[in-house]
Amino acid sequence: MRFEDWRPDFSVGVHSLDTDHKLLISLMRQLEGAFAVDDEQQYVTVLSILNALLDYTDYHFTREESMMAAVRFPGLVAHRAAHHAIIGNLLKVRDSFESDPAGTDRAMFQKFLIEAFHHHLVEIDKEYEPYMVARRDLAIIANEEFVNRDDDDGGLLFVDAD
Repeated sequence: MRFEDWRPDFSVGVHSLDTDHKLLISLMRQLEGAFAVDDEQQYVTVLSILNALLDYTDYHFTREESMMAAVRFPGLVAHRAAHHAIIGNLLKVRDSFESDPAGTDRAMFQKFLIEAFHHHLVEIDKEYEPYMVARRDLAIIANEEFVNRDDDDGGLLFVDAD
C-alpha cells in the first residue's frame, strides 16, 4: 500500500491548509522510503521523519483549529478530538519505534497513516470546507494571525509543498 499523490479533490478550498496537507503527504512518502531502506542509518532516518511528521502535524492541526474557530465551524470540538486521537496514535508509534525498531510492524503503521490521512482529509476536513469558503476573509485573518504569532516556534521555515 502506497501513500497517494496529492489530487485536486483533496483540496479543502484554503491554500495554506492545502499546502500543509501536501507537506504532510511528502513527509509520509519520505517515511515510506525510509522504511524501505535497510541500512545502519534507517533508525535515525525513520525517527527523524517521524518527529518531523509529529511536529508538522501538530503545527497544521493548531493552524486548522484556529481557522475553524474564526469561521465558527460548528464541528470544531469533534474535529479537535479527531486531531488529538491522530497525534496520540502517532506518538505511540514513534515511541514504539524508538524503543524497539525491529518490533514495529511497519506495514501496519503505513496502513494506519494512509487510512487516517485519507479518512481525515477526504471525509472529516471536507466538513469545514463550506465554512472556510463562505467566510474566507475570516479564515485569511486567522491564518495571518497564526503565522505571525509570537510563540517561539523555533524559527521553522515552511515551504510550499507543490
